[in-house]
Amino acid sequence: MNRSQRTARYLAFAGTLLAGALAVHAAPDVHIPPRVQNNPDVPYEAYNGAPTMLMAIVEGDGCLNGVQAQWDINGDGDYADANEELRNYPGNGYFSRVELDVQYPPAEGDRRYFPKVRVVCGGGEGTATMPVQVWVDRV
Repeated sequence: MNRSQRTARYLAFAGTLLAGALAVHAAPDVHIPPRVQNNPDVPYEAYNGAPTMLMAIVEGDGCLNGVQAQWDINGDGDYADANEELRNYPGNGYFSRVELDVQYPPAEGDRRYFPKVRVVCGGGEGTATMPVQVWVDRV
């Protein structure tokens, strides 16, 4: 075997290793279940000062037995506010369900939030945004 044949075999082997490494670090698929089927633009509803649940489903080869995730609850672009720390969520062998109970602060008018979830698993990271419409309870 000459030098060019050895180089070609080495490069093929290295490419196989790289492809395997990249597969392990693939980004997870993060989905927000739509409130209205086939229309993800319809926001989830919450009421002023009442608890509501943020929810996402995570799939991916490295994510089946659990993930780490954190929510940017108020959608301000950081994960540094109260209740936005990284948490562990179990998986069931098929997917992981990422949920967080929150209560948006009372305000005088209706408003819309865009909380974002960041999920880390299998060496990759994925995100999704869940629109939430907060209503003032009018009597």
